[in-house]
Formats: sequence, structure tokens, C-alpha cells
Amino acid sequence: MGSRIYYTQEEDFNNVQVNFTRIQGYSEVSAKASRLESLMKIRFLKNHFDKHGWATAFTPAKFIMTPPLFNNIYRGVLGEVVGKALFYRYIKVELVDIEDDELFEKFDYVVPNSEVFIDFKNWHEGSYKELDKELIHIAKRAKDCGARCVIIANILSDGNYSIRERTIGGVKIIIIPALLKDTDSPVPVNEAWDKIRKCSQFVTIHTVRCIEPSCPLCTI
Repeated sequence: MGSRIYYTQEEDFNNVQVNFTRIQGYSEVSAKASRLESLMKIRFLKNHFDKHGWATAFTPAKFIMTPPLFNNIYRGVLGEVVGKALFYRYIKVELVDIEDDELFEKFDYVVPNSEVFIDFKNWHEGSYKELDKELIHIAKRAKDCGARCVIIANILSDGNYSIRERTIGGVKIIIIPALLKDTDSPVPVNEAWDKIRKCSQFVTIHTVRCIEPSCPLCTI
């Protein structure tokens, strides 16, 4: 039994080789690789996961996720639930699901009573560099949703924190490479949350709903 496996893949996981011992150049399926290990160092997130009965670690077992399931499903879902919890924790905004059947797969959440849509990512560092190629596609999806502003936000990074902003076809796209920084002891990236707070209609929503006197964003 184990809590991790190692793999290499080609052609978007159409050709996967798996090993149970570490091999140089192989990626891994593990709590560390998913960022779960780092995220569970944040007490309120750990409590949030415990409350909902969600796994807070990869415990040794007879079975483990396959690399395609781990990368294409689990990492994304982890980013979504953590991102939603972070929004409520830091700016007291309860993001809502997109209920329209034709739109719900385009982005993760929408800010209530607004035209601001959110898409959370749980990237490897290299994935961020590829996002520029997708901006036109993101703008098209945003228009389909009637969005004025789209926030693409990666959860955690130990590297690049440089925020990028583009306007394409009247849609503002804000790319945030990290909501949290430092995988050893994750803390909020103030610049990221400040940008979110100032995004379009977001300012009014935050000002009305924030009830935490010591909110770090209100004091930036």
C-alpha cells in the first residue's frame, strides 16, 4: 500500500507509464503534487474540509487515483472548493454556482448580482505560461455568459505573482497567478486580493458585505 505513484505521460495522458518508485523526470500523484499538503496547513481550510468530510491527506491504501483522474478532475475540483472558501474568508463574498445548463461549464462561479465570473486553477508553474494562448477563447466564453469581467485565479504558487490584465472585445480578463504564496506556510497575496476587490462591480459588493473590522484587504 502507498500514498503516491510516479508517472510519465504523452499526448495529453493518452500514453501513460506508471511506476511505484521514484524515477528521475517522472511526475507524481500525491497530496504534495496536488497542493493539498500545503493547503491543509491553513487552519480554516483544514477545518472547512473536516466539516464537509473531505479528504485532508492521501493516506496509504490499496487504491490511488490514476494520473488522468488526478490531473484532469481532482486538481481542478480541489482548486474550485478552495478558491470558493478563500473568497468568503478574505472578502466575505459567497460565490454562487452557474445554474444555466448552457453556461455552467464555461467558468466555475459568478459573483452574486454581477457580471463578474470566476475560474479557479490549480496549476503547475508551467501551465500559467500557456494561458496567453487561450485568451481569445476565454473572451468568447465570457461573451456567451454576458460577462464584463473574468478573473482567472491560480490558488497557490511559490514563484510568479505578476498579475496580468487584458481587455478583449469589451471583456476585462484578469489573470492572477497566485491567491496564496509560500507552499511551506501559505499566506494571502495582498496584491491579488486588492486587484479582485477593485475589479469592476466588485468594489461595491465587498464594501457592503465585509463585516470583519480587521480584514487585511480593507487596510491595504
